Amino acid sequence: MENDENLAHIRHSLAHLLGASILELYPNSKLTLGPAIDNGFYYDSDIEGKIHEDDLPKIEKKMRELAKSWSTFEKKVVDENEARENFKDNEYKNELIDGIVKEGAEISLYTSGSFTDLCRGGHTENFKDTEILLPLRNKEDVIVLASILEGEAKTKEDMQKVSGILLKRLSIGMALQVDVAKETYKTIGLPTQPINNPGLVSLYAVLNPINTPYLYYVTGKDGTMHYAKTFTEHKANIKKYL
Repeated sequence: MENDENLAHIRHSLAHLLGASILELYPNSKLTLGPAIDNGFYYDSDIEGKIHEDDLPKIEKKMRELAKSWSTFEKKVVDENEARENFKDNEYKNELIDGIVKEGAEISLYTSGSFTDLCRGGHTENFKDTEILLPLRNKEDVIVLASILEGEAKTKEDMQKVSGILLKRLSIGMALQVDVAKETYKTIGLPTQPINNPGLVSLYAVLNPINTPYLYYVTGKDGTMHYAKTFTEHKANIKKYL
């Protein structure tokens, strides 16, 4: 990616994909806003029924499925009446339209695949660029990530925790930043090939990650791993244990 703006456009494009996937899986849901944020993207939604953490893989699977038919975003400028007609059953979108009308700003719709959304713009020009933010696309990715775990952690539990952290970093568009592959500090996504030969334990860890609230980790001088939720906590761990 050339710069932070490109990354923001990719994240915003994935927010559209997330919104489309929610409507496919939960048809009577109502979408509100789907922005890019500093560490990823989200879509604020009034979802029919309840979604649990166990449902997230199903949503990601739907995102991958829909992504195959998405290429670019087509913009259409509409008037207030057409905008409201498009979202006549969504009071949240109508509140957004109220705000746009009050501003006197342009009302625009963007379509990719069969999904149309109210949006001001800011998308990737080529939807294939979003692939780097959808982790583990195939078995080769599993092997590459497992090879990284071989150098990042020693015990089965730590490998599973680090696996969860690295998958989280991939999903939010954060660089992996692993010492065994220095290029991951400069680029987003997995290395193009395995770092070393992964073992059964590391492969198991990739396929069975432990989901934690952490985003950072460091191995202390004694080999013990220390985890942190924020970069500030992570820096404190580095100072304390290294």
